[in-house]
Amino acid sequence: MNYNLLEKCEAIGKNGQKTLMKKTVSIVGLGGMGSTVAQILVRNGINLRIIDKDRVLEEDAPRQTLYTSEDITKFKAKQAKKRLEEINEHVKIKTFHEELNQDNAFLVEADLIIDASNNHEISLLLNKFAIEKSIPLITGRYSGHKGHVFIVDKHQFKKGACVHCLDEKLNLPSIKEVGVHSPIATMIGALLANATMKNLLNLDNIDTLLSVDLMKTEIRRSKAEKVKTCKHCKGK
Repeated sequence: MNYNLLEKCEAIGKNGQKTLMKKTVSIVGLGGMGSTVAQILVRNGINLRIIDKDRVLEEDAPRQTLYTSEDITKFKAKQAKKRLEEINEHVKIKTFHEELNQDNAFLVEADLIIDASNNHEISLLLNKFAIEKSIPLITGRYSGHKGHVFIVDKHQFKKGACVHCLDEKLNLPSIKEVGVHSPIATMIGALLANATMKNLLNLDNIDTLLSVDLMKTEIRRSKAEKVKTCKHCKGK
């Protein structure tokens, strides 16, 4: 993989690119968001740990850009590894065909965790694990034509909000209820990748809740307030 143009980017440079290539990121969920962010990170030389227990479904194809028709009905984790290694054979990719729970949460331990599960319970599990281990966590949510991106990192551990604090603001209607405008999954995935790279390079990053509405062509920030009684980040 030739990183020449990436290295010319002022915000990255040759040293930044070398830094990215030494990092490992965990991605939980390989759907629309996860498959998008995985592709972007791999193209930038970042090593991955990816976790997903599901199969590639034909009805999800419009928003899951990593897979082809040959992947339908096959396990996402296995097919994702295959496709990602075709993109960049030099990155290290570990896959786990497992359902994440308290007993195997250690699988996501890395330099940074991306929650692309679009699942409330998994988000709370990752939130708790990330805070306990002091690992930066970037969470994405989407449905219909709307989505959210939020970061819990070293700056938030002591004074900022966590995913549990923003429970009501992060929640969106289920995909089964409102469907999916496929560009929103790609958009949120790209924002997750951007936030990830900035975090790994120690650049100024998102410090509020970032909300996207593609029908309004709108990206806005809203204050992320810590809940004083939050059982996840209380005392952190």
